[in-house]
Amino acid sequence: MINETRVNETRLTAHCRLEQLAAIATAARRMAEPAVGPEAAALVDLAITEICSNVVRHGHPRDPDHTYDVVVKTLTDAVEIEVRDAGPAFAMDVPEMPSVDVEFMDLPEGGFGVALVANTMDEFQRWREDGVNVTRMVKRRP
Repeated sequence: MINETRVNETRLTAHCRLEQLAAIATAARRMAEPAVGPEAAALVDLAITEICSNVVRHGHPRDPDHTYDVVVKTLTDAVEIEVRDAGPAFAMDVPEMPSVDVEFMDLPEGGFGVALVANTMDEFQRWREDGVNVTRMVKRRP
């Protein structure tokens, strides 16, 4: 259970452009670091980059003006992130990590991202609500 004392809540809005991913992830990382420390904040950066990349690449590949929101809630000992996108519904299941016990050339090109995020965050949930895809992640201080 995380301590629910909220320190800050910030809503970041980005266009579906890959060049905006680094700015969103860096801003979230800077907000997370005081609550969870530098190592966990780096995982927050990775998670946001991956989830937002999926929104841009799979949800709106031909609509760079579509916007989505990243809500970062810094708590006393954790950070909670929600990525909210009013786009096409995506698969809500959390895939298992693909096997890497194969020859290099036989590695799958994709399929690692959501599984990686789910395995590095302390909490990971996805759902659709009123036409909006929501991905919620929590990372606690180690």
